[in-house]
Amino acid sequence: MKRVAHYFPGSHAQSILSEGRIRTSPSPETLVGRRERPMVWLSRDLDRYPATAIKRVIGPGIHGFPSRREFATLAGGLFRLVFDADSATIIPWKEAKSICRMPNKLQRALVRSAKERGERPADWYCSFEPLCVADALSLDQWVDGVWTQIDATTADFASTSRINIIRDSEVAALGL
Repeated sequence: MKRVAHYFPGSHAQSILSEGRIRTSPSPETLVGRRERPMVWLSRDLDRYPATAIKRVIGPGIHGFPSRREFATLAGGLFRLVFDADSATIIPWKEAKSICRMPNKLQRALVRSAKERGERPADWYCSFEPLCVADALSLDQWVDGVWTQIDATTADFASTSRINIIRDSEVAALGL
């Protein structure tokens, strides 16, 4: 079985788990006037928390991309939900990019930025449908550089973060 994961900060864990799903992004409100299809991003790189899942932040002493350790501290920990890549709704980015209606210029910018940060776009997968938490093979937390499976019913998730995470859709508007 091929596995992929959706990565997220602890500050998002409670909402994902209480809703029972990972919503597609960007939100419909953000896409007003754009044809782009919202999607859930996943990666088959299961060894670490991908640099592309570390978002730009504005926080105490940080403006831009923090290190993995800084992001974990500021965002309430690093988490992932692991799924079977053979799920009917999960497809490789190489297939998704031709049907996602994302402008080519934005696709090239995402790939360039990912490669500059040491990532491999060939590891990317997407779903155009929200993913159910109940379908996940595991919920894991990054602890001291190692992924550790945790129980969502007993885990202590940070309800707030000490940073302002800047969403990809805001980056261009802010000129970052």
